[in-house]
Amino acid sequence: MEQLDTQKMLKRIGGLVLMLFLFGLIVSGISKRNSSFTKEVNILINEIEGSENLINKLDVETFIERKFGRDLVGIPIGELYVDRVEKALEENEFIKNADVFVNARNTVNIIVTQNKPVLRLIDNKGASYYLDEWGGKIPVSNHYTARLMVATGNIPAFNPGFLEQKEHVIKDLHLLSTKIREDAFLTSLIEQIYVSKQSGYVLIPKVGKQKIVFGFYENVDDKLFRLKTFYKEGMPYEGWTKYKRIDLRFKGQVVCKKAERNYVAENLD
Repeated sequence: MEQLDTQKMLKRIGGLVLMLFLFGLIVSGISKRNSSFTKEVNILINEIEGSENLINKLDVETFIERKFGRDLVGIPIGELYVDRVEKALEENEFIKNADVFVNARNTVNIIVTQNKPVLRLIDNKGASYYLDEWGGKIPVSNHYTARLMVATGNIPAFNPGFLEQKEHVIKDLHLLSTKIREDAFLTSLIEQIYVSKQSGYVLIPKVGKQKIVFGFYENVDDKLFRLKTFYKEGMPYEGWTKYKRIDLRFKGQVVCKKAERNYVAENLD
């Protein structure tokens, strides 16, 4: 009996020693890895659907060097805090999300998801920028100009809290452009929104010289429905050049003004 107890005790001691040994190997491995250095940086930029990249790998590298004073090659693994790098990258107005991790070969992998521009604005001071889906501001890219609907005219300077305000021109533009963008027919029809002091919002189609007087941001769905109906059912018979003005401001109506011969597009205001 005493011999069996001794054997059990020896097995327990052996198991404990093995556990301590394995633990020591793990700690040693972690310590060794933390003291090793990053060897290279691999940057992957997810494409914007239907568009080209607004940033490239050099932009990301330059941004990191500006933020941290150096690149990420040759840094001890234990001193590379990936969450800080991710947070810093997400401060970039072009970047929606960043994932950073180090693989077994000590390569720093950076996966960037870009902010997607949905509307370009040129305000009344000439400042040009994009809005993303959530109303965030994206600067104009040095590499590529996104082919988007453009808003121009009497547009005030960008205010980060515009979506929270009860009334704001940029809020209306964001909401109206979203309505248009969500409809395939309207997306193919409209290329510009002009903000007029007198007429409210004026839509400029891609085909023809006419202007579509939308008015202010009210009865939006009804106005867009009337506009679609007119273009689908009326325009094919009347022709794209017959009218110089299509007015949606009157409830239940589409009021048109004919173009004269040798017509030149009217002033938008």
